Amino acid sequence: MSFVDKLKKSFSRPSDLFIAAKSEQGIKGALIFHALFSLILLVLLYTVGFSLLAAFALIAPELGPLMAFGSFLGIVFIIGIWIVSIVGNFVGAGIYHIFVVLFGGKNGYSNTYKAVCYSIAPGALLGWIPVVNFMGGIYSIYLLVKGISILQDMTPRRALLTVLVPIIVAVVIVGVFVAAFFTLGVLNPASFTQNY
Repeated sequence: MSFVDKLKKSFSRPSDLFIAAKSEQGIKGALIFHALFSLILLVLLYTVGFSLLAAFALIAPELGPLMAFGSFLGIVFIIGIWIVSIVGNFVGAGIYHIFVVLFGGKNGYSNTYKAVCYSIAPGALLGWIPVVNFMGGIYSIYLLVKGISILQDMTPRRALLTVLVPIIVAVVIVGVFVAAFFTLGVLNPASFTQNY
C-alpha cells in the first residue's frame, strides 16, 4: 500500500489500514510512513514560518540578517525535531507495548509500533489548526486504540485501557511534579510579579 493510500485510509477506513499493516513484515513500512509524513509536515510548517518571517522582513528591512539566521535555525530545528519524532515513536511504542503485554496482547512490539506510527498522522496533520487540533488528537487516540485492538488481537476495551492507562499515569506524574514545585516555592505565582 502506498504512502498516500495509507494516509487516506487513516481517515476513511482505519480498520482496512490496520488489517493491511498486520500482514506487513517488520516495522519498515511503518517507519518509512512516519519518517516521510513527519518530514513533509515539518517542511510545510517551516515554509509557513519562513513566509511569515519574510513578510515581516519586508516591513522591517533592517531585520534581514536576523531573518537569514532565523532560516538557518529553522533548518536545524526541523532536523532535530524530525530525529526526535522518529526516536520518540520507538520509545512511545515501547511504553505502550508494556501495557499491551499487561492487558493480554501477544503479537510483539512491531505491531504496537505500527499502531503508533499509523495513528499519529491525522492528529499531526490537523494539529496546527486551532480547535480542530483537539479533535485530531482525540481521533489519533481512537486510531491508536483501534490499531492496537486489531494488530494485537485484543478486545477494544483492553486496547482502550492499554492506551488510557499510560496517559493517566503520565498526567498524574506531571501533576505531582507541578504540585511539588509549587509546594517548594519553585513555581510560586507570587514570585512572577516581583520586580527585580
